[in-house]
Amino acid sequence: MKLNRLFTALFAAVACTLSAGAQGIEFMPEGSLLKDAVAKAKEEGKMVFLDCYTSWCGPCRMMATKIFPTQEVGDFMNPKFVSIKIDMEKGEGPELGKNLQINAYPTFVIFNNDGSEAARFVGGGDVQGFIKRVNENLADDGPAALEARFKSGDRDRQFLLDYLAYLGKVYRRQQCDVVAGALLEGNLETFAADTTLRKVFLNNVIDPFNPAFVYVVKNRAAVEPVLGEDVYANKIKNVLDRSARSLIDTDANGGVTLNQKKFDDYMALIKDCNIDKAEHYRLSTLMTYAERKQDWGTYMDLMESYLADKDLDMVDMSLCSNATNIAYKCEDAQVRERMKKVAATRLDDIKSGHRAAQTFPENRQPRKMPVDILEELVKTLDGEKPNL
Repeated sequence: MKLNRLFTALFAAVACTLSAGAQGIEFMPEGSLLKDAVAKAKEEGKMVFLDCYTSWCGPCRMMATKIFPTQEVGDFMNPKFVSIKIDMEKGEGPELGKNLQINAYPTFVIFNNDGSEAARFVGGGDVQGFIKRVNENLADDGPAALEARFKSGDRDRQFLLDYLAYLGKVYRRQQCDVVAGALLEGNLETFAADTTLRKVFLNNVIDPFNPAFVYVVKNRAAVEPVLGEDVYANKIKNVLDRSARSLIDTDANGGVTLNQKKFDDYMALIKDCNIDKAEHYRLSTLMTYAERKQDWGTYMDLMESYLADKDLDMVDMSLCSNATNIAYKCEDAQVRERMKKVAATRLDDIKSGHRAAQTFPENRQPRKMPVDILEELVKTLDGEKPNL
């Protein structure tokens, strides 16, 4: 009797396994590389479907647990694609994400079996919506056609605007910058007065070496009055601050390095363009590098240098962010004490009236004001239980 029950249980387990294997998308084994999927697709005469996900992404989990396992999606995908899932924060994920310009999750990328990208789309959805988006992206007039037209040299204005709109939808920000540069080429002296081209510049140019950006910073007197002083200043700072992050590389093992050549070129550009407060960009980049390496002693040294520079001003929220890094990630008692002193000094300056507290627009009020955060951080750095 026991043997019969054991046989029945084993049979049921095998049946369930076979049934599960026949349903849903058949992804390659965990740990497989994209090149393995491309090789298999070439061998089987299929395309490659890549799911770019992260462990913390809610829509990624929803797709993985509710959409991809369905029979309908499996029946649609498996005959056409070799499918692979890659965590963008592990293994080859970070480098792959950088090369593929993955800036949102989940991003689904479709490749031809020679490894060239055919299409991509972003975000979760239901079964029918997912299948529809795959079909739309593989249409003859889909993303691959746009890419081919651009590579062939087509620079028709409306085509470039259409291509830019598609790239924006899939968060290919680096390619947006390239296409924006093509649209602005030949119009640098007049683009600011053109409503469409002005939006192209403000919304898409992210590379400080883009000729349009270099023109704008070198011709401030001509461009700033058209864009507006605040818009101009925010655009310059945002481009330089964001691009500084790309100077720091992460390898497959989590190792962090500063790309010295890119950093030197970045600082040379800032000097050549006579950018205001150049030291802000140097110190901020090096602080980010020290944070990524968890070199808290150097991080603190750089922050104190920033605070000591009379030409710079670290706003309250930035100071709170930096102090939070030390409070929750650093165990070095001496560094924590130095950070506590800095935070307490800023707190005293605000309360005594020697420094005005940072203000915010009405529609962007933080959950807690910086002065309250600083008070709690001082306590946390002093060893009290955090309450942030």
